[in-house]
Amino acid sequence: MLIPVVTSSDVYSYIAYARMGVIYHLNPLTAIPLQIGADPVFRHLYWTRQPSIYGPTWIAITYFLQWLALSFGLPGILSMILAL
Repeated sequence: MLIPVVTSSDVYSYIAYARMGVIYHLNPLTAIPLQIGADPVFRHLYWTRQPSIYGPTWIAITYFLQWLALSFGLPGILSMILAL
């Protein structure tokens, strides 16, 4: 696990920004989550009109985890929750 267990919705933001890049080919540092409104993680987000504030290093880490999950045929958000 890369982060401690959290009770906030931040983990869904991490997942959303990773999915924006890996699945939808959007830059999460400039794009907003509203652009992936049909994605299953979207309904869990609080900040939908703000680009990622987490920085390129964290984005790269979550991109890798999302890519890895997809490589193993796990497209859902549960695999990312477990990975984080």
